[in-house]
Amino acid sequence: MILPKVLLFDLDETIVFSEEMKAKAWSDILKVFGFCWEKENTDGLTSISEELRPATGLSPHDFIKNLIENLSLLYRTINLYGENLSPEEVEYRKNLSHLLLDPEKLEKMIGIMKDYWTFSLVEQAKLFAIEDKIKEVPGAAETIKKVREKGYRIGIITQAPIQYAEEVLAYLGLIDRDDRSNDIIDVVVSGDMVEKPKPDPESLILATDLIFQKVAVEAEERRTGTKLPAKQKVEVQDSVHRHYFGPEEAVFPNPVAIIGDSLADIEAGREYPRISTIRKILINTRNLSPADIKDINPDFTINHFEELLPRLEGTAGRKIEKR
Repeated sequence: MILPKVLLFDLDETIVFSEEMKAKAWSDILKVFGFCWEKENTDGLTSISEELRPATGLSPHDFIKNLIENLSLLYRTINLYGENLSPEEVEYRKNLSHLLLDPEKLEKMIGIMKDYWTFSLVEQAKLFAIEDKIKEVPGAAETIKKVREKGYRIGIITQAPIQYAEEVLAYLGLIDRDDRSNDIIDVVVSGDMVEKPKPDPESLILATDLIFQKVAVEAEERRTGTKLPAKQKVEVQDSVHRHYFGPEEAVFPNPVAIIGDSLADIEAGREYPRISTIRKILINTRNLSPADIKDINPDFTINHFEELLPRLEGTAGRKIEKR
C-alpha cells in the first residue's frame, strides 16, 4: 500500500471560531445554578469570573468537573422551574435535582451536564448554520480543499461531540451529508472516541489509523473494480490496523503534520510515538504574543491559512520506524 500523506487539524479556533456557540451551550447548562457564560451578568444570571473559568484545551468531562468544583455546584439548589423551558431542559433540571442525596453524585452530575451540553451545542451549531452565523477562520475551508487536491488525506481532531463537528464541517462544505463519498474530510475523531484527550496523542494515532484503513479499502476496491462486501472490508481494515498500528511488531507511521491553535495540539504532536517527523504547526488565531508562541514551541507558526501549503511543500517526507 502506498502510504497516505496525512494532515490532522484541530477544529475549534483552528477551522472555526466557536466561542459564541460554546458560550451559549455553557450558559444552557449553568443557568439552572444561576450562572451564565457571557462576560457580563445576563437575564438575572451571574457571569463567571475569569479566575473561576476552567483552562481551555480540557476535555468536556474535565472542563465540567472544574466548573463544578470552582463554582461549588454540588452544593447549590437546583431551580426546577422557569419560563418557556424546553422538554429537554425540564428533564435536565429534574435529573440534576435527583442527585441531592447521592454520595456519588459528582461523576453523575458531570455525565448529566455533559449530555445536556452536547445536546445544546449541537442545537446551537444547527441554528448558527441556518442563520449563516458560523464563523470560519479565514481561508480554512479553501485551504483544506486545496491540500486534499494535492493528495493529502485529512483528519479532524476535536474535544467536541462528533455531531457538532459534522454540523460545522457540513456548513463549510467539507463533508457532504447527501453523499459521504464526496467528503473532503476523511475522518473526524471526537473526544468521546478516545480515553485520553489531547495533549495525549491517542486521538492523533486513532485518526491516522482510520485514514490508513480507509485508504487500504479504497485501494482494494480500485483493484477489484467493485465495492467490498462488509466482511471483506472489515478484514482489510483489521489487516492494516494490525500491520501499521498493532501492539508489538507493527510499523508505526506518523502524519505529516498536526495543525492547531493551542499548546495541547502541539504537545500531542510531540508525544506521538516512535521517532517522528510530524510537523507541529501553530495557527495563531488567538493573537498570541511572541513569548506565548515561544512557550508553545511549534515547529513553525502561520498567521493565515494561505501560508500552510507553501510551508508544507517539500516538507512531507515520510519516516517509518520499526518497533
